Amino acid sequence: MKLEDLSIIELKHLARKAKSRYDYLNERRPSYDQAIAAGVEDLSYVAGHNSGSQHLIPSYNGTATVTLRDGSVWECTGYEYQGLSEYGYIDFKRVEGPWK
Repeated sequence: MKLEDLSIIELKHLARKAKSRYDYLNERRPSYDQAIAAGVEDLSYVAGHNSGSQHLIPSYNGTATVTLRDGSVWECTGYEYQGLSEYGYIDFKRVEGPWK
């Protein structure tokens, strides 16, 4: 995969997933994969463009709770794609300590 070949939607999605993975590795918050495994629906899909290219449209739905190894409890809420002004994402909110 070449970064220069990605659309702005795909880059934004990749950046969110990379940040999520970074935070997970540092045990700061759950990853997107953990949130999805806990019950957030991944509604992402591939959409075509008039030029023939295809782009990933990130979209999520629902809420799930994830507990990390450090004992922190997180509420993970998925948001659906709302058009070019708002891409789908998962919001992470710590609801129980320990507080770092």
